[in-house]
Amino acid sequence: MSRFTHRALLPLTLPLLLLACGQGPTASPDNLGPYANGATYPWSYTQAPGTVTPLVLDPGANNLYYEPILSATNGWGPIEVNRSNGEQQGGDGKPLTVAGKTYDVGYGVHADSELRWSLKSTLAGVTCNKLDGYVGVDDEVGDRGSVTFQIWLDGAKVWDSGVMTGRDGTKFYSVDTTGKSDLRLVVTNGGDNVYYDHADWIQPTVHCQQGTVTQPPVGPSGTLDPSFDGDGQLLLDGLAKFQDLHVFPDGRILTLIQDRERGNRLRRLLPNGQTDTTYGQGGDVVLTNLVPRQLLVGLDGTLLIQGVEPTGVPFVARFSPSGVLDTTYGSGGLVKLPTMVTERSLNGSPTVITPDGAAVVTTLEFFLDSNGLIQRTEASLVRLTPQGTPDPTFGEGGRVVVSVNGVVEDGPFLLPDGRIAVGASERNGQPYAIVRYTSDGQLDATFGAGGRVNTCAASVCFVLQDVDPKGRLLTTSRIYAVVTPQPPRVRRYLPDGRVDTTFGTNGDADVVVPNAPAGSFNGNLILVRADQLGRVLVSPGADLVARLLSDGRLDERFGQGGVFRANLADASLQRLYVQPDGKLLMSFSRFSRPEQGWLLRVLP
Repeated sequence: MSRFTHRALLPLTLPLLLLACGQGPTASPDNLGPYANGATYPWSYTQAPGTVTPLVLDPGANNLYYEPILSATNGWGPIEVNRSNGEQQGGDGKPLTVAGKTYDVGYGVHADSELRWSLKSTLAGVTCNKLDGYVGVDDEVGDRGSVTFQIWLDGAKVWDSGVMTGRDGTKFYSVDTTGKSDLRLVVTNGGDNVYYDHADWIQPTVHCQQGTVTQPPVGPSGTLDPSFDGDGQLLLDGLAKFQDLHVFPDGRILTLIQDRERGNRLRRLLPNGQTDTTYGQGGDVVLTNLVPRQLLVGLDGTLLIQGVEPTGVPFVARFSPSGVLDTTYGSGGLVKLPTMVTERSLNGSPTVITPDGAAVVTTLEFFLDSNGLIQRTEASLVRLTPQGTPDPTFGEGGRVVVSVNGVVEDGPFLLPDGRIAVGASERNGQPYAIVRYTSDGQLDATFGAGGRVNTCAASVCFVLQDVDPKGRLLTTSRIYAVVTPQPPRVRRYLPDGRVDTTFGTNGDADVVVPNAPAGSFNGNLILVRADQLGRVLVSPGADLVARLLSDGRLDERFGQGGVFRANLADASLQRLYVQPDGKLLMSFSRFSRPEQGWLLRVLP
């Protein structure tokens, strides 16, 4: 069978095979719906010899939708191709949809489920080195269901999503398949039961290449990655700095560069740090008449850039994956905001992008009296639809007022289940509170007291820095009174707003770095990021990054005694990004002469 015929017919042949397996009658409905009276409709399938061609697996990206399944089992009716699981009959599912976003390609399954493929290509000299994609509980069950997604290679589990429910959005995975031959995608029931456990494997893709896969050089944890630009460091020319960045599933890196000499631009890098000359013109897309501050990338590859025009008017603009302004967004590709966008702090970002492509922006609006004097300010969250219009389903007309006469200092941060957290303060900088909202802009009553957690005591407040994969909130101490310099302190809060007493000492971990330069610790200059394993990366200032274990102890295996030192004179850390493979990208800038910008990659 030709490659074309195989790819054209497989989406039809698998559903026909599924329909060939007869199913029992529908159960009588009661409070358990179709699960009443212990009803089950297990299903299984094994490829018959000679019925389909072996896996071809071309060099490049291969969506598993086009490759034959060797065997499969499902807990409720047949597995569906490019549709949700539905009920017990084949073909009765709906479009794959998670968190309101619809996906064209993937598999709809029901716990307990397993899909199995071979990773051996029939093409000579082709080897495969990575599998990636997204998972989530399908919207057809609402907020119900609880499942765990697992990936197994050659009999060993290599990835586990943790328990996910219908309240969660999608979760991205990326695993190394080098040298592996047997792939199993497994969904379990989350440890309770199988009720409404409708799970979606979205765009599962195997990445292959011609020739033998060369393993990248490795080294000790917390050291520069020699596979990145030869020595782990990429230096920008002239008066330029890396303002923001994003890593794609295939390892390419999109950077947002501010350059006072040659203009602001997007630049795409290959995984090894070299400029990707296939992007834009020689690797760059110039952003004319825009002062960019932040770069966001959606699940479909579209780009959102937040910044200001030369006149000071804040905007959100959308670009295609190739860097072309999307004129269908807002007005001519831009949404101009009538209020001031809150300045980006070292950690917080004034805009986040949701799985469905919407943007949530923090704004600060000034209200004047009859004399033209500021009467009050309102700090708000504004949600824009994927089309660039105010989202009427969010707050009131797309807007939620967070603080009167105050500011949103940190965030917004998007939690795994779609809720939104911000750190806000009043006019005098105190008190500070973490405020959490539901995905539709309502105060989340399950968090703290009516959606708020006050984090101040005496002259110290704990300010929001990041959210880890389990929805726990990471905060750091901020000192509002002149005191003796002291190490910064990290405090972790549980998703319900209580202090997580399993972290550090009763929830607090002091970041004590041996032989730190004088002035590195003042309790305020700190950047915190969580990695995929729940470890906490902390920058106490200058060019230092320390790593804490998930229990708050300093990870002495990282760098030198738990600390990475960039050794860049007079430079300070501006941005820290955890790649899907765990490697760390760090952007540094030096503002004294000569001004310079660096991008470093550090081994995990």
